[in-house]
Amino acid sequence: MQRVWRIATETVEHFVLDCPNSELCKIIRATCKSLGVEPKIEIIISHERIVDTIHRNNQTEIIEQRQSMFLSYVKATLKKC
Repeated sequence: MQRVWRIATETVEHFVLDCPNSELCKIIRATCKSLGVEPKIEIIISHERIVDTIHRNNQTEIIEQRQSMFLSYVKATLKKC
């Protein structure tokens, strides 16, 4: 069980702190810097303001993905008409 937890923690850590292609990482690191907080996973998951930042960012990404999917659907439907 401990190995599974370690893998899950490393995956989350990569997603929120280390992924070079993630806009979320940049936002979290900037938030940590502005709050004077060390960017460590243990701190990030327990800091209310940073967790709120993660949540807001993920909601924005989900909305953007849904909008993109909807526009693709509309374009495909219009081509059929």
